Amino acid sequence: MKIIAALIAVLALAGTASASTTPRFKLKPGITQAHAVAKLERHVNRMPGFSSADCWMSDGNARIGWRHGSCVGTYSAGLATYRFKATFTPLSCTKIRGVFVAPGMKTERGVSPWTHETFVCG
Repeated sequence: MKIIAALIAVLALAGTASASTTPRFKLKPGITQAHAVAKLERHVNRMPGFSSADCWMSDGNARIGWRHGSCVGTYSAGLATYRFKATFTPLSCTKIRGVFVAPGMKTERGVSPWTHETFVCG
């Protein structure tokens, strides 16, 4: 559970959209998609044990926002190294669900609050 909580924490998001709509990750004004994704990759790569992260947004675009954010990369635990995939999905404008999958490790799922940095809820 610690891995997913840490990964969710690095996805800096915020929001105030209507509860009747499906929340999406939207860019803050003045932030490009390339900038936001690069910032997410830097955050993941700075976490202990994580490296070579490649991240992207899916199921949407810059105008309407994205339904999912995902990263793949390398995770080292003890003497073992794993390839991982992490997927982030907004549940509401205050909560985000994360799923961490690495072959040979137990799949981790978690829900965490959004922080306010690169994305807003749209």
